[in-house]
This record gives sequence, C-alpha cells and structure tokens, in this order.
Amino acid sequence: MTTKQQTNIGMIADIEDVNTGVPASYHVVSGVHLDLTNRYYTVTVDSYFNQKLFEKGKKALGSVQFTLSEAPPRGVDVIDWALSALVDGDNPNPHQFTGAQLVKTELAK
Repeated sequence: MTTKQQTNIGMIADIEDVNTGVPASYHVVSGVHLDLTNRYYTVTVDSYFNQKLFEKGKKALGSVQFTLSEAPPRGVDVIDWALSALVDGDNPNPHQFTGAQLVKTELAK
C-alpha cells in the first residue's frame, strides 16, 4: 500500500480584506523572503473571494505580509512551511489565519 504525498497549497478562512472590506475565503502564499543573516522571515499572502476564482486566474482582492519567528528547516518546501506556520494554533502572535484550514494537493510523481 503506497501513501500519497501531499503538500499545502492554500488556506481557507473567512476574513474581511483589510484594504477593501470585501470578504475573502481563500488565501495563498505569493511571496517568501528569508534573511538568514538577520533572522528576518516574511511571508506575503494574497486573498481571494474563493478558491474557484483563484483557480480561474482572477486577481487577488488584496495582500498582507507577516513576519515569522522561525526559519524553515533545511530541505522543506518553503510554501508548505509558510502556510503551516501561519495556521499554527500555538502561534505566539495570533492573527486572522491562526487556526485556518489548510488546502492540500497531491504531489505529482
């Protein structure tokens, strides 16, 4: 029996976009910056009304940037790491994505 590998591709959380006031339910990582020397790690998240509109290639409603406290472990997919860190319920600085549902996809073989 083989186990299929999955990776995180997005988050589901019902929020209101901070700039437009429009409701958004699907969120993806659009950028990751790792300053390893200064231990500064930022993640940019784009928000969409829903996953269907994201998959159709529509533009994001808005973006928000987060600073993460830990660097990703070596050999880990940084987007998977960023999404997992953002939804972590033990986050010392809770925000609108703390506790969000991760959206996963199967890795291609």
